[in-house]
Amino acid sequence: MEIEIDDQHERTIDNAGVSFKAIDPARQDGPHEIELPAVSGTIDPQAITGQIQHDGGVAFSTSNGTVQFSNLVTDLDGRVMTGEVAGQRVRLFDLSLGHSKHDHHDRYDVELDHVDGSFASEAASILNETLAVDIFSSNLRVEMELKLSTR
Repeated sequence: MEIEIDDQHERTIDNAGVSFKAIDPARQDGPHEIELPAVSGTIDPQAITGQIQHDGGVAFSTSNGTVQFSNLVTDLDGRVMTGEVAGQRVRLFDLSLGHSKHDHHDRYDVELDHVDGSFASEAASILNETLAVDIFSSNLRVEMELKLSTR
């Protein structure tokens, strides 16, 4: 799964001095883009439902601190992505499939592109407080691409 900070919000993140980094084994594909490996889960490619567990995580940092989200789960049923912060599971992103495009490469593989995400209020509060910024809210958007195999 690929997570990318929305183009129009990259400057907001940069101007606040916030870095967006991959936690191994996730991979950094650019300053605002992270590739998370899917390690388990089940999906229904026809209904676009199910849950996917990811390895690695994402970290947001400033000179005031760091917040790490690990053990990420994309829940297509609930249209959310959750992660663990200091041992607590929190809602990271609220997801919308309204503008997404999905493609079935064969009966096993599905690709969802242009999945819109917005920071959930719980994650936004943790990030703003820990990083001593006031930029995270549901207005700060990310775009995701999911490439999943049901094999």
